[in-house]
Amino acid sequence: MVIKKARIRSMIPTPDNKLHTNLKTSSGHPTSASIFMKYAAAIALILSTVAYYFIKSGQVESAPVKASGLVTKFNPSGQKSQLQLPDGSVAYLNSESSLKYNEEFKEGRVVEVNGEVKRDSVNPFKVKANHLEVTALGTSFNVKAFPRENETEISLLSGLLLVEDRLNGNSATLYPGEAANSGIPGQRIQKSVFTTESVIYWTKGIIHFDSTNIIEAIDFLEKWYGVNIAVKNLPPRPITCTGKYTNENLENILNILGFSIGFEYEIRGKTVEIIFN
Repeated sequence: MVIKKARIRSMIPTPDNKLHTNLKTSSGHPTSASIFMKYAAAIALILSTVAYYFIKSGQVESAPVKASGLVTKFNPSGQKSQLQLPDGSVAYLNSESSLKYNEEFKEGRVVEVNGEVKRDSVNPFKVKANHLEVTALGTSFNVKAFPRENETEISLLSGLLLVEDRLNGNSATLYPGEAANSGIPGQRIQKSVFTTESVIYWTKGIIHFDSTNIIEAIDFLEKWYGVNIAVKNLPPRPITCTGKYTNENLENILNILGFSIGFEYEIRGKTVEIIFN
C-alpha cells in the first residue's frame, strides 16, 4: 500500500488558482461519529437564452427521463451538466442532483428540485423545494434544500421574492441580500443575510470552505469528485478548514488539507482513504 503525504509545494499559489488553507479548532462544534453525512444535491437554475451544453468534462450525458407527463433529469455523483428547459431557460445541475418538471412546462412554469437552484429571469416562475414554494417575478435567487437534513434555504440575489410554507401558510418576503431559512415544517421561517459569492461558487467550478467542519468538507469532496472516502484515526477535537480551490483536482486539495491538518491519504480509483497522524 502506497500512502501519499501532503506536499509543501502544493501550498504555493499559481497565477490562475489562489489557494489558502487554515486550521481552526473550536470547542463550540460537536464532533460527529458519522463520516458519511451526505450533502443533498445542488442544482443551479439560470434562466437565459443560451444553448445547451455540458460543463462536466470526461462524462457522458444522461438524457432526461419522461414518465407520466413528468420530465426528470438526474446527475449521479461526480457529474455536472446543463439542461435547456422547454421555455428556453437553462438549468445547471450539480452532482447528485435532480430536477423535475411537467412536459407542459411553458404553461405552468413550475420546477421541483432536490438541492440547490440558481435562477435568473423576467418571467414568472415557481420552485418547489421540500415543504417550501418560491414565487418570483424578475428575480435572481438561489435555493438550497437538503432532503436528509431539516433545513431549506432560499437566498435572493436581486428582485423580490415570496417564500411560502405549503403546509401551514407561513410566508416571508425577501429583498436582495436576504435569505429565508426553514427547519422543521410548521416552524416559523427565519430570515438572515448572506454573501453572493458563497452562494454561486460551485457554478464557477470553485470549492470554497469557510471554517467548514472537516467531516462536512470530506462529505462535500465525495459528492464533488464522485468518490468514496474512508477516514481513520479521526481526532476527537473539532477541526475546521478554510480554503478556496478553482478547478482543482482531488489530489492537490488533499495535499493542501493534509499538510495543514495533519493526515496522509491513498487514492485507489474511486476509493480514498484518509489517515490522520
